Amino acid sequence: MPKPILILAFAAITLTTAGCSKNTEDASRNAVDAAASDTATNAAKAGDAIAGAAKDLGAKASEAADDAARTLKAGGARASDAADSAASRANQMGKAASAEAGEHARER
Repeated sequence: MPKPILILAFAAITLTTAGCSKNTEDASRNAVDAAASDTATNAAKAGDAIAGAAKDLGAKASEAADDAARTLKAGGARASDAADSAASRANQMGKAASAEAGEHARER
């Protein structure tokens, strides 16, 4: 082959390869951009899901604490009522015992 034809062939091959490299570079850049966008979207969705779960957990914990407080309050009220009743009975028994002791003392 004459030298000018070889030079033109080499130039054509070089330009074709350069064009393929540019297309490959663009396609790679687009793929990386798409993957980064997908990753950001998935991270945002995961963050929203975690925040929602934390909010639900907080609400359930608050509800459980409220239930426990109500139960303790009710139990405390029942304990107080029982203590009052026992004190009243003890007072009545003390008065009865005192009266009985007074009767025994008078009988002697």
